[in-house]
Amino acid sequence: MTDNTRDYAGIRQVTITDKDDLTTVAALRARLALVPVALERWDRIAKIPPKAGSQMALDDTASGWRQVSHGITQQLHHAADTLRALTVLIPPEGPLTIPYVAHYAVARSALEAASLALWILTPDDPRLRVHRHIRNAWREVSADAELTAAAMKAVAADPAMGLTAMLDKGRKQTKAWKSKHVSQIRACARRIGVPVAGTCF
Repeated sequence: MTDNTRDYAGIRQVTITDKDDLTTVAALRARLALVPVALERWDRIAKIPPKAGSQMALDDTASGWRQVSHGITQQLHHAADTLRALTVLIPPEGPLTIPYVAHYAVARSALEAASLALWILTPDDPRLRVHRHIRNAWREVSADAELTAAAMKAVAADPAMGLTAMLDKGRKQTKAWKSKHVSQIRACARRIGVPVAGTCF
């Protein structure tokens, strides 16, 4: 395996020759070679709705509009997509140039998404599964709202962008959007009998 030796952004690309490093790379490529089969299987499974009477179907009933199965599917789609991207950054076959750090962020994103799905699904107690699901939903709603607020603040600070007239409408839409999602999460919390007060709500 070789890398070219040109400099870019102050980082020098070098050929990997260390035996242990090459062994690690070979093991990594062997794992990545399994990704296409796993993705093909996931593409089939993702299209299958929860079986009536199954634990997942009961979780969906308890979670109402914000279905647990939908959240799990989205997380696993996220993991699948980032694994697919990782096989582009580090192809399991053929010539190979390993990025300096980019593959770490991609691999971490896949791991976090899959781990989140596993964290939600692990408990035997259905109420705990739904509770974890809506806790994550609240985290996502909060993060989206914070990102939107930061974007609007940037727009307000730079009138040259020509978007100032849209701020009031944007704020109202964001407030209505967050209110709707918070209401849905609170309703789900009441349905499964968990507190709606506290840091998560």
